[in-house]
Amino acid sequence: MSVDRQSILIIDDEPRACQSLAYILNEEGYVPFSVNSGKEAIEAIADRFFNLALIDLKLPDIPGIKVLVKIKELSPDTEAVIITGHASLDTAVQAMQDGAFGYVTKPIDMDYLLAIITRALEKQKSKIERKEAEEELRKSREELRNLSAYLQSATEQERTSIAREIHDDLGQALTALKMDLSWLGKRLPGDQKSLIDKTESMSKLIDATIQTVQRLSARLRPGLLDDLGLTAAIEWQVKEFENRTGTKCELTRSRDDFPQDRDLCTAVFRIFQETLTNVARHANATNVKITLKEELDKLVLEVTDNGKGITENQISDPKSFGLIGIRERARFFNGEVKISGMQDKGSTVRVSIPAGEGQK
Repeated sequence: MSVDRQSILIIDDEPRACQSLAYILNEEGYVPFSVNSGKEAIEAIADRFFNLALIDLKLPDIPGIKVLVKIKELSPDTEAVIITGHASLDTAVQAMQDGAFGYVTKPIDMDYLLAIITRALEKQKSKIERKEAEEELRKSREELRNLSAYLQSATEQERTSIAREIHDDLGQALTALKMDLSWLGKRLPGDQKSLIDKTESMSKLIDATIQTVQRLSARLRPGLLDDLGLTAAIEWQVKEFENRTGTKCELTRSRDDFPQDRDLCTAVFRIFQETLTNVARHANATNVKITLKEELDKLVLEVTDNGKGITENQISDPKSFGLIGIRERARFFNGEVKISGMQDKGSTVRVSIPAGEGQK
């Protein structure tokens, strides 16, 4: 909100006092606007923005304190200065508690009033500029989060496409090659031992290559995630992690089927993968406990290891891109991530996401 037009609302039941004050304020470069009742003041505030309101406590219809409260409710950025001919400490304290910037008594010392107005408007300008900066920062963060989500979604689509091509095209070609080699091997003369041995060796190489293709395809995008859902994909990932690292894993789940929103399931699965990657790289753990459950309409994934324990510095490290990725994936679905650890007693990553959340 711009503060270039420093408009001041004068609220006083004495028309002459309003005119005199308006004249002085106009001479000082402000834009004055006068009303003679609390009702008119509230209507004026509801209709347009004023940088500052000068409020006489004694009004014919509504007490000035109540007008002050209503003004701050309708226009929180409007500063207010109380004016009264009946000064009291209690009144001043009450006015300050209700949001007034200052307190001036009648007869008005204009130099003092102008000084208070200047300070009030400086405070307002600073406050509005801070709000604008905060809003710009919020928008920037939201744009970055949306960009991150878009890139993640595009990456998942590309992974799915590549995984499908590897599995279908290359896998089928290798299978056909193995069948042709088998056909050829059966037709070789029995006395051609070297050729027979070569075809058997080639067949084993093809089998190993097929397994590699299946493994690469699954690592890019496990078909189980799309075909059988989140639980099956996590079970597969647990077994694959155990085979690859030798770390014992215990999986507990509250049910076999969980919400099937594709983007949500993908996010939870990728969070789980990243968590296991961190365990393998940093924890030196021998046991990992995984819990997947629904709790108060939220999908909860909890991974606890018995490793050396993550430190607070590691948790807050801006270069911990894996943890940042986990938080961003969860935050995009209005989820929460809690990471904790104790030295030589392991670490826990707990992710909680509203179960009905789709992509935001």
